Amino acid sequence: MSQKRPYDHRDDVSVEESPLKRRALFKQDAPKDTEARVVCAMDFGTAFTGYAFAFTNDPDDIDVFTPGGQDAGKTNTSLLLDPGGNFLAFGSEARKDYYMHEGTGGMLFEKFKMRLHDTHNGAEPYAQALNGQRQPLLKVITLSLKYVKEEAMVKINRGQVDPVSALEIKWMVTVPAIWRDAAKGMMRKAAFDAGMISDQNSDKLGLCLEPEAACMACEDQKKSGKGPQSLNSLHLKLEDTFMVLDCGGGTVDITVHRVEGIDPLRLSEVCQPSGGPWGSTFVDEGFEQFLQKLVGPESWERFKPSSAWVDVMEAWEKTKHQFDPSEKSDVPANSERITMAPLALFFGSTH
Repeated sequence: MSQKRPYDHRDDVSVEESPLKRRALFKQDAPKDTEARVVCAMDFGTAFTGYAFAFTNDPDDIDVFTPGGQDAGKTNTSLLLDPGGNFLAFGSEARKDYYMHEGTGGMLFEKFKMRLHDTHNGAEPYAQALNGQRQPLLKVITLSLKYVKEEAMVKINRGQVDPVSALEIKWMVTVPAIWRDAAKGMMRKAAFDAGMISDQNSDKLGLCLEPEAACMACEDQKKSGKGPQSLNSLHLKLEDTFMVLDCGGGTVDITVHRVEGIDPLRLSEVCQPSGGPWGSTFVDEGFEQFLQKLVGPESWERFKPSSAWVDVMEAWEKTKHQFDPSEKSDVPANSERITMAPLALFFGSTH
């Protein structure tokens, strides 16, 4: 009986073989040695999280869900723990529950995924909640993955006579291209602790570079005709070289590939992935600093733990999504009034 090959971090980042393998996970039967009945992909982002799955006997039928909901989409990457460190909620519900109790209902963790970017000095990293309390980063990520896993398991097993276990699933989790090996190793440990895989070296877990996932998605949407009109101008040819800029919530990842094959799409890596912690959450931090200066330190201390803060940030998120650099106006019409209305209401009711 052959001995299982030890885990090598290059299994997660090898571009020459990974696009083929990752594409095959949805477009072909899973490799026989995995015996996977289902492939489930998690887009575990700094700001938002979503998941999708497909049965390997019907790989073209892909179901996409929001964790905690029924619709296709994403929810906030927010985790709420009680004062003792026990799980309470994840996603938009975590944020709502926290602010419903004016910040006294436990520990709310947000944007914690970026702490993984700093896991290279050997010290155990911690995540800091909005109230200043801390928990081990591994625990926070594990509980988040466990919630999404259990949500996915419920959806996967709806109507199944023979239930699918977590170990019969090929899990794919997206990671930034700039992550170091230590960060990828912690994601594997968190997936193991969350019950997704039987051991940390399991081939049932693949870490997919986010720009590569975006590239595969664009290719599939273009072929299916389900993507935006802008994809119609993309015509990849053999030996073309192209760059992908994945501008996410926490990081901006840059990858450069060469087309080695068209059908199926095969890519080779031209240079090492690069980028940095330049995502849109840093724009949020700039907006937060602006508000803090606007209302002053004392008023800010009252405003930040309130539910009005959630309303402001949700309106701010919509404003960001509506921004079009090609328009003459710096901001969309009425966006200033919509974004600042909860702030005015809060201070109008507390003075």
